Amino acid sequence: MEELSIEKLAATQQFDDTPFLGPDRQIDARMVFTHTLFFTDGATQGGQKRAVETLGLLARNVEDHIAVMALNDGGLQPWDAGQFRDGAFETIDRAFAQHSDQRDLDLAFHGETAGQVSAFGGSLAIVPPLVEEDADLNYLEASTTLVWDAESAFRLQIDRMIAAASLLKPVHGLGGFGLLFGRAGASTSSKARLVPVMHRFAGLHCGLNTAFVVEAAMRRPTPDRYFTVNWLTAIGDAMLAQLPAGALATLPASCPVHNYEGGVIIQAGPHPQIGDTNRGFVPEDYRAVEAVLAPLRFEEYGVGILSVPSPRDSLSETLRWVRRFD
Repeated sequence: MEELSIEKLAATQQFDDTPFLGPDRQIDARMVFTHTLFFTDGATQGGQKRAVETLGLLARNVEDHIAVMALNDGGLQPWDAGQFRDGAFETIDRAFAQHSDQRDLDLAFHGETAGQVSAFGGSLAIVPPLVEEDADLNYLEASTTLVWDAESAFRLQIDRMIAAASLLKPVHGLGGFGLLFGRAGASTSSKARLVPVMHRFAGLHCGLNTAFVVEAAMRRPTPDRYFTVNWLTAIGDAMLAQLPAGALATLPASCPVHNYEGGVIIQAGPHPQIGDTNRGFVPEDYRAVEAVLAPLRFEEYGVGILSVPSPRDSLSETLRWVRRFD
């Protein structure tokens, strides 16, 4: 795998060190390396425990950067990997002893005190559907700084993605550079301020995963469409079966495919790229992955998920973003 040059490492460090600030100098968001996995079985006891195990797995390599955790709105407490797992399992068992279909789980860990946007962290939120007919779709995410694994050309991030996908069996997911908003929630205005950034840097995941899950679960009876591609794109076997035979074989040599039991992870080039549409640069390897997978992309938005001021249209802006690699 190609090593990052000194220049590319310096540029990555610069993005890492530059959070996006709001009008009152508060941090709206920062760039991170994100693993985001979308999965089903969130309404089952086993599915929830598997998601907890997956989040714990993604924490293992970075535990020296994790300071605190929160278990189902129980307040912050010092990070303890064993207690994170055991406490979550106890919560799940207690909930399912009362209801056979239980979706109410909220877990998180991060590297700094509440109110800050720490790059090192993870979260899992399983919530009841808006309406009873909604599909069972949930997600978990874990992030690190951009440079944490940069010197090794992000080899460990590939290993982490394969391990997490092998355990969770997601319907789809992504790994690469992305936006992380405040873990306590970001305002609509702060997200709106970041829309130009989302459009400019095509390789940057927008981080609006909750809004996507709501739309996808409402619009399709089965979660069988992906949100977006990135440097690493996980596609489960059920979705892969919808592609024409031999479709993955058309990928260029620069886009290797990593197999795991349950699906594949497609790697778009030797290392993650952010791109810059202001300079006419959209990563070609990302385009190549999108070209193969595009029939599986979710586009059935009833409302847009990008917050934009009037007279701009949120739905149009959303479709423009999801089609940015076309």
